[in-house]
Amino acid sequence: MEVSKWISPDKLRTFCYFVARLTPTTLFLYKMASRSINTPDELEHLIRCYLRTQTANDITINCPESLLYVEPIKKLMQEHPRGNHPWFSYDREHCLLKLFAMARPLHDAAAMLASSFMTSAAVSQFIPAQIQRKIAISTKGFLMTRSYEPQSGSKVQAWTKYPDLSIVFRADQPIPVVVFETGFSEAYDDLKNDATQWLQRSGGKVRLVILVKIEEDLKTRRSLQKDPASRKRIRQLVREFGTDIVKEKHGLDEPENDESDASNPDIYDNIRASVVVYDWVGPITANMELWELHDGVPMIREQRTVLPRPESPTNPVIKITDLVPLAYREQFQHFDETAVHEIDLEHYRDLLQDALQEHAFHRAVTLLRAKPTSIDSKYNAPQNA
Repeated sequence: MEVSKWISPDKLRTFCYFVARLTPTTLFLYKMASRSINTPDELEHLIRCYLRTQTANDITINCPESLLYVEPIKKLMQEHPRGNHPWFSYDREHCLLKLFAMARPLHDAAAMLASSFMTSAAVSQFIPAQIQRKIAISTKGFLMTRSYEPQSGSKVQAWTKYPDLSIVFRADQPIPVVVFETGFSEAYDDLKNDATQWLQRSGGKVRLVILVKIEEDLKTRRSLQKDPASRKRIRQLVREFGTDIVKEKHGLDEPENDESDASNPDIYDNIRASVVVYDWVGPITANMELWELHDGVPMIREQRTVLPRPESPTNPVIKITDLVPLAYREQFQHFDETAVHEIDLEHYRDLLQDALQEHAFHRAVTLLRAKPTSIDSKYNAPQNA
C-alpha cells in the first residue's frame, strides 16, 4: 500500500526524521503511531513498546477514547511507570493520545528559559515584590472544556491538558496565565492546535501561549553521516559500548560471555563524553511565536527567529498584564499596566546548544544500548498497516 494513503505529508516528514539511525523497536513505534489505532491489542502493544524505549521524542497516537478504558490498558496507564511526572495526556477534542518521553532535552530548554525569565523579572522588579509570591512555574495539568455540540445534543466532557511548562498566578487555585509549548517531533499544525486550545478552552485563564517550533536539517545530517570520519567514530562507539545485538548488526565479532549487555553509570558517562553532536543531530532552526486572543480569535502577537541567530536579533516581551489576571490587579498598589520584560533569546540559544548535546547523547544511547525485541514474533500488524 502506498505510504501516502496512511500518513499525511506533514507526518511523513516527521517519520522520516527518525529513520536514518533508529533501532527496529523505535522504527516500529513511529510507523504504528502514524496511523489510527482502533483495537485494544494494538494500543497496548504500542504503549508497552514505547515505555521500553529510551527515545527522547514524544509520540502522538490517534485512537478512540474508549480504548483507554479497556481493563489492560487502563491498568497500564495507572501504573505511573515514570514516577510522578505526567507521561501521557488525551485530547478529547482531536482524539489524540500523547505519550511523553522520559528525556526531553529540547523541551527542557524552554523550561530553563522560563525559570531564567522569572529570576530576571524578579531582580529587575518587573514583577514587583508584592506580586512575586503570587506567581510560580508549574507543569501540572489544567482542565480544558468544549462548547455545546448541536449535532450530538450534549456537552462534551472536559479533559486535562498538560503544558510543557506554564507560569501560574496563585489565587484560590492556580491560574495558568502563560503557557510554553515546544515542538520538535510535533508538526507545526499540532502546535497551533495547542495554542488554540489553551487560549479558547481554558475559560479565559490563559493570556499568552509561547510556541517554539524546532526543525532539524535532515539533508545536512545525512550528508554529515556519510563522512568517513563520522562513520569511523560511530563504529568505534558501537565497538566500545554497543550491546551484543548492535555489534552483530554492525558486523563486529565479540568474544562470547562478554559484558556488552551489562549497563552501569560508567558506560553512559563514557558515551556522553564520546558523542560528537553532528554525528547524531543535524543543524536546527528554531522559531518562537507568542499567541494571544484578539476578539476571541487566536493570533500571533510577536514572532522571532531563535536559530540560526539573526544578524540583528531582538527579543520578544511578556507584559505584566499577561501575568496578572484583570480581576486581581486592583489588589496591588501602583500596578503599572504598561510594564514589559524581555525574553532573553541569547540565553535561550545557549540552552538549545546544550540541549542538542543531550539529544545527541540520547540518540546514541537508543542505538548503542538496543536489546533484543520480540515485536516481530509476538505482533502481527493488520494487513492495511
